Formats: sequence, C-alpha cells, structure tokens
Amino acid sequence: MEKTAKKRKKWWIVLLVVILVAAAAILWATGRIPGLITFRSEGNQKEEVPIAEVLTGSIEVITEGSGSVEAASTSAVSLKYGGKFISIPVEVGDQVKKGQILAEYDLDALDALIENKEAELEDLNKSISQQSKSGSLSVSSPISGRIKKIYAEEDDVVSDIMERYGGLAEISADGKLKVEFDLPENKKTSVHLGDEVRVEVDDHTEKGTVALLDDGRISVTISDEGKYDLGESALVTSRSGEKLGSGVLASNHPYLVRFDYGIIDDVRVEENESVYSGTVLFTLRDRDYNDQYLSLLDDRQELLQDLQDLKACKKNPVVLSEHDGYVKTLVVEEGVVYEKDQKFCTVADVSELKLKVEIDELDIDGIEVGQPARIVFDAFEDESYEGTVEKISGAGNNSGGVTNYTVTISLQGNSHLKDAMSATAFIRTAGKENVLLVPIDAVESENGEKYVQIVKNGETEKRSIRVGLINNEFAEVTEGLSASEQVLLPQNGYLLPIYSSGSNNMFSSGRYRS
Repeated sequence: MEKTAKKRKKWWIVLLVVILVAAAAILWATGRIPGLITFRSEGNQKEEVPIAEVLTGSIEVITEGSGSVEAASTSAVSLKYGGKFISIPVEVGDQVKKGQILAEYDLDALDALIENKEAELEDLNKSISQQSKSGSLSVSSPISGRIKKIYAEEDDVVSDIMERYGGLAEISADGKLKVEFDLPENKKTSVHLGDEVRVEVDDHTEKGTVALLDDGRISVTISDEGKYDLGESALVTSRSGEKLGSGVLASNHPYLVRFDYGIIDDVRVEENESVYSGTVLFTLRDRDYNDQYLSLLDDRQELLQDLQDLKACKKNPVVLSEHDGYVKTLVVEEGVVYEKDQKFCTVADVSELKLKVEIDELDIDGIEVGQPARIVFDAFEDESYEGTVEKISGAGNNSGGVTNYTVTISLQGNSHLKDAMSATAFIRTAGKENVLLVPIDAVESENGEKYVQIVKNGETEKRSIRVGLINNEFAEVTEGLSASEQVLLPQNGYLLPIYSSGSNNMFSSGRYRS
C-alpha cells in the first residue's frame, strides 16, 4: 500500500513538470516571456542571457507616500452658561450626534450662582446711584418726516435701547409706506413697474403704486397720512380686484434716530406724528457721565446678561453637541465650577478626512493641487478610496540628506474609517499610451547618455536611446528603437513584462501591450 502511494506521488510530480514545461513552451512561442539567447564567452563557454522584445504599451508614473488621516474639521464646544456639572456622560473617543447631551448641570449650583449674581447686581445698582452725574440734554430729529416707531421709554438707558434696536425711534423720511411680497408665477408677466394697484389695510382701501419689481419680488407703496402703524397686514389686488399678494406695512425709507449715552427723561412725541428737522423727540438726564460711571453701567449690562443666561440654562440644564463626530478632547470635569465661554470639548467631524503624506524631493515636482489619488488603508488593504490633492507644503523636512514635503489629500469618510488610521496614497503624476516600452533593467547609462544592448542575428549592438517616462519597471523610449526589436536584460535578475488588453486603469504599473 505504501509503495502504491509513492508511485502515485511520483506520477503527479512528473505530470506537473510536463504541464509547466508545456506552459513555458506556449508562452515562449507567443512571446509572452523574455527569451534566452546563447552566447559563447571568451573561454568558448556557452552562456544563456535573457532578452526582451520592444513592444507598444502604456506607462504610468505613480508617486506614493504614507501617513495617517485626521478629521478635516474640528469644532470647539464652549459653555454658553457658567456652572458646575453633575454628570458628563461622554469621554474622549466617543462618537456623538448633533443635539446629543454631553453634560448635565448641577441645578443646586445654578441656583447658588443666580443668588450670587443677584446680590452682585443689587450692590452694583447702589454704586451706580451714588455716582455723581450732571447735565441735561435733548435728542432732536435730524430730518423731517413722520414718527413710525418709538423704541425708547421714560427711564430707559439709551445705550441699552441702541444695542437692542439700533435706534431710539424710526422716522419715515419720504411720507410713504410699503408692502413687499413675492408674486405668484402666473402673475409675473401681468404686473409692471409703475402700475396702479389697490392696497387693503384694516377694511380701508388705498391707491398704491408698483415701486419695485425684481425677479418676482414686488414692492408696492402707498401714501402715509398717519392712519396706519408699521406691521399691519396689507392685501394687494389689481385694479380689477385680482389678488396679487399680501404682506405687512413698513417704512419705505426708514431713518433710525441714534444717540450715545444718557437716560430717557421724557418722550416728547407720539407714533404717526409729523416732525420737522430740529423737533425735540426726547429729553435726557445723566448725559455727562464720568468714566467710572460708564464702567459701572457696562458691568451692570454684563451682569444682567449673565443672570438671563443662567435662568435660561435652568430651563434646559444641559450641554449639547453642535456637530456629528467624535470627542477629540475633553477639558472639564464633574464637580468643578466653570465660567461662561470656558472650552468644554472639541468634536472632530470624520465625514471629511485629510491624509498627510511625505513625498520625496525627487517626486514632488510632479504633484499638483487637484490631482486624484488612490488611498489604501493598512486596516483595509482590499479596499481603496478616492481622494484629491488639496495642499502641497513649500517647507521641506530634511532627514538623513533626503528632503521630503508634506502633501495633504482630502477624502470622504465613512463609518469604519477612524482618526489616525495609517494609509498610503498613490498619486498618478504622468501617463502615456501607445509608446515604445522596455524593461527599466535593460537601460544603462554612460557619460550621461542612455543606451541598450540590441540583439540581432545572434550578435549584440550597443545603441543610444532617448527615454521619456520612467517608473519602477519600465522606460518609455522616444528615440533609438523600433517595435519588435530585442534588447538584452541583465543577468543578475530581471523583470518580466506585464501584458494587458490596453486598459487605462488608473494607478496600474507600467506595462507592455501586445
């Protein structure tokens, strides 16, 4: 039984050798592998030397570099409200969604802060009331028109009103009100600039005029006799009664009355009242403040805002993520009191990634912004991703006599690509089709010139050539050779030519094509 098994094993070995020899013969006959040519050395010894045929094919030059990816954008989450946290349910590295709770405030600590702020405000108000103030002044209308809105009331701080509304009052400068809206598609061609229309406000009908018509947006003006307030609803119809649209009344040419400091002592006008240039609108007290008084007012305003924020925080006492991503840094702890605007954490958005790779100084000149790149991650070697060269650093890093330059490549992220993963980028810097190719090992240099050894009729001939593109395997020959000629390959190892059907698949190596 054992002898029979040995015979079968020998039989299979013989069969395998026969198959390999037959396959080699077929490849040799079809020119798919380099041949061997026999020479006689000086000692009359036979020597077999490999040769390759010059064929037409396509060549690509691929530059590669390795590095690690990082999130394209990282957003800082800062505290809108000061306070202390009773719970922080996330840690560095956690994936988070927009709107997800990152931390929960301690309500007892918030109440204590509010109590302290209110006590500070009371003390500040006392300090303000004790400051010396002098002078009295009035605010006059700089133009003639109709008062349409009064924002300031008695005892208001002028700076507060200015910050909130941009002015103490609004004056209509041209005696007109307007209503604006978008015309329906079927009405755009039937309405023209200057057309007379009807404007219905509070059961009254006014004659209006189309004053602006811009890509479907219409503005209709009516005369302002003081009967209507700003913000009242208005319906616009054509002269025949066909509805065109609706909106709210606004000043056609509004003018905001501005001032700097002081407290409103008295309001001298009413809304819809006509005024002339120079008409007194408001009288003020405490206009001329000293620097300390102004500083106290600023402190009071800031304190009022803090109180407002803290009370708003009590209604929803949490910190929310503003973006999807993962927590990259976390710089707060539970049980510690933090101030408003304190940085809480950073969230990295991995939907967009950047890969930074180092490119050798000999290859960097072929890299350009906008070039496509194929990216392979060490963790997913069977997958490839598309990227684009986004930035090329002009500052090199010299190490061991070799200078490298950082190239940044952008790519889309997905659910299993994570920050800091290692990857290699392959960037196609050049390529040509239908050119003459020889294995790079066949090309030799002498005195700055390139040449190959031509094999013809069993003899060799040294021939100068010019080369174009070169990659790790092949060289493009631009002068000196013709297709089907044979070149000598080195005897200490050589590359087999790789055949294809002529595909232009990006990032393949240089290859022959039959």
